[in-house]
Amino acid sequence: ITRHDRVVSAARQRRLAAAVPEALVYDIDGGHDVFLSAPGRFAAALRDACQAICSGGVITGPDDLAAGRARC
Repeated sequence: ITRHDRVVSAARQRRLAAAVPEALVYDIDGGHDVFLSAPGRFAAALRDACQAICSGGVITGPDDLAAGRARC
């Protein structure tokens, strides 16, 4: 969810995500163009989301990664 998105509101994004069974949702501090305006922040969120899918659960932070709770 891009919290500061002026194209697709965060509320709308949450409704869309709720329509997807078992969707994992990640908030990111940025707008619709966060992949351009803050590529490092976007890449970190995308990496965490991908790793959570591979591990079958939600990663809450770097400690989960370091502990090996995320595997692909």
